[in-house]
Amino acid sequence: MRKIALGLFTAFLLLSVVFFTSIYFILKNKDFQRALIPHLEKQFHNQITLDSFELSFFPPISLVLKDASLEMKWPGGSVTVTAPAAKLHLKLWPLFLRRIEIGYVQAEDTGAEVRWMAGNEQRSLKLAGWEVALNDIVLGRPVKLSLQGPFLNPDDNFQGEGSFRLASQNGSLKITALELTSSFREADLVPLAGLALEQAPDWIRSGTVSWKGSVSWREGQWSLKGPGALGQVIYAISPTAALTSSPVSLSFDLDAVTSPSTGKIVIRRLSLNSAYGNFEAKGNLPAPDSYDFEVRTADLSLDRLPELLVPLERAIPNKMGFSGQLEMNVSIRGTGGNLSVAGSAEMTQSLLSYATYFTKPKDVPLKLDFESAVDGSGAVKGNFNVRLKDMNLKGSVNRFEPKSGQADINFLTNKFSLEGWEALLAPLARYPAAGNAKVLLTLQGSFKKPEELAYAATLSLEDVKTRYEELEIRDLDGVLEFTNLRSSSGMIDVALPETKFHLEYLHQVAPHESTAVKILSPSVPVYPLLAPLGKLILQCAGEKSRPAVESFQSGLKKFMDPQSVLSNLALSFSWAEDIVSLKEASFGVYGGKFRGAGDVDLDPADPRYNLGVQIEELDLAPLFAHLTGNPLLEGRLFLLANLEGEKLDAAGLAQGLRGEGEFKVAKGRMRSLNLWAAVEPGATDVGFDDMTAAFSLKNGKIITDSLTLVSPRYRATAGGFFTLDGLLNYNATMKVTEPASEFPFQVYGDFANPKIALDQKVSDRSAA
Repeated sequence: MRKIALGLFTAFLLLSVVFFTSIYFILKNKDFQRALIPHLEKQFHNQITLDSFELSFFPPISLVLKDASLEMKWPGGSVTVTAPAAKLHLKLWPLFLRRIEIGYVQAEDTGAEVRWMAGNEQRSLKLAGWEVALNDIVLGRPVKLSLQGPFLNPDDNFQGEGSFRLASQNGSLKITALELTSSFREADLVPLAGLALEQAPDWIRSGTVSWKGSVSWREGQWSLKGPGALGQVIYAISPTAALTSSPVSLSFDLDAVTSPSTGKIVIRRLSLNSAYGNFEAKGNLPAPDSYDFEVRTADLSLDRLPELLVPLERAIPNKMGFSGQLEMNVSIRGTGGNLSVAGSAEMTQSLLSYATYFTKPKDVPLKLDFESAVDGSGAVKGNFNVRLKDMNLKGSVNRFEPKSGQADINFLTNKFSLEGWEALLAPLARYPAAGNAKVLLTLQGSFKKPEELAYAATLSLEDVKTRYEELEIRDLDGVLEFTNLRSSSGMIDVALPETKFHLEYLHQVAPHESTAVKILSPSVPVYPLLAPLGKLILQCAGEKSRPAVESFQSGLKKFMDPQSVLSNLALSFSWAEDIVSLKEASFGVYGGKFRGAGDVDLDPADPRYNLGVQIEELDLAPLFAHLTGNPLLEGRLFLLANLEGEKLDAAGLAQGLRGEGEFKVAKGRMRSLNLWAAVEPGATDVGFDDMTAAFSLKNGKIITDSLTLVSPRYRATAGGFFTLDGLLNYNATMKVTEPASEFPFQVYGDFANPKIALDQKVSDRSAA
């Protein structure tokens, strides 16, 4: 047995010596060596060029090629590989039969240039300093591949293992398939993004990419699958933007297919995980023919959003604030000439604010849904819906052109409750309200010039309860129109604790902008309304109306007691620029009726007014009781006057007031002035039937040249004046009916306590 084994070993050893000796002499054969390079070039279909080679006889037997170059093609691209030295390990049995078959290849310091078409543009990538190993190089069978080297990084950051298939097509070598498991770390993002996308993004300033996964090439498509990370990415919104973002880092998991010939990238799945939130995306990245892309996030952190939006400060007002979380999905589908963009955003768990005007606390429902179409010019059409609290705001974008800012947009809400809105809108913070509202709004024009926007709005109010200053509004219903396109009108019915109002208005745009208002009320308590009414007028007419408002308030307080109530109020007025036209002011007061009309010019540089006044049956007793503390004058006042002036403040109003008219006091009595007692001491004043006079008003004086007083016992005529602050001076003549006589006298002093001076003859006669 031992001899048999020894014999077999000896025979194997002799055969091996013969085999390797034969191979040695084959390789040393000059004719074989001269034919070696053409043979290899022919085997690789003349796509490999060799400068020279060296033989290595130590197992494994190999060829060391000098300055080797290999070019391979695929549809839409090619690769040229160069190596200063490449070691080809030869298969022994084919070599024994005088054939060259390569077992595997090792090459160091290898360079390559990869070329492909991205749309109509040819792209290329140059690599250098790589280690490449190939095994089982046979046409039509998988060729094992191992790669290592620097990929968009000075260090050896790339490692890959896999296989590819070589095929002979039309006399040349082509790669028909590639399967590679690879990883690289911290490759430069800027050039890599330019390689991956059809148009190189110039807004990415810096950053790195790391990735580990599988890469495959089949039928003209690249397939990528695996996790990776972006590190320290800094970007700007445009290449000229001065501001850039804070460094952004995130991890991702990608499953995508791309076709270099078309520039299209199909993302089967892309997940992004970062400190800002987690995102999911799928679809086609922009391509010449169509779009189909969707992005979702369930936990976008709004607290850190400003870090991402630093370059967008011109697009997003810096008065905006946000925190909390946002759920969002956006889809883009269609072609470049007819693009559909739709999505939704759930912001219930977010806090949003704008300056001091708007604040949405967390847990207040807020959701946005939208769908739109973008045409080839970039113009947008579509619809959107915003739900805030229980308000649903539906919008229709008839057209919006982002470049010019031109827009035509309609807004419509459901009937929603007003409760709690004071917590969201700062201007309403002092006016908590209940009830319902509905809004319709149309905007047309350029959003880049808000002051030139054309608008039309309708506000409907129902059962509104609120408080304005110290005034309680118990029930308010109305429909209000606001527009700068045409005439608009509105109507309000409001109930207060002790009264109610009906208000109508008409706003004219052409030929001159003006507003007409009509107010009706069955009864109006004066004092409770003075302060809120004054503030409302100031808000509407501005500070220029303050002198007139304060004069109006002080005048009412002077002539109206705190319990005064205006009955059957009818007020109609209009204003255009600085001119206020009082068409009608009619109300009952002190048992009588007041009517007035006129104009007021609120121009601060030259204020002036003119008024026509008519009073019927006004009871003077409560008026004088309020003015002086005693009912010094009784009777019913009838007055017709035209008044004018140039000052609107309280002091200037009294001194600058002037005018003329006539008055009559019927069935009256002057409690501070007993004319008959001056004739017959101790006599009781029987009052008078009528006191009439024409008057003129100037410099605070009411001048009556011909005042007539008719009493059952006498008739008096007088001429003189009395002032607005209560002084009087009259020369009068009294004619007694029985016995017929005439008494001249003078009345002067304070109206509350006037003095009477009779002619001396009259005094002597009275004493007698």
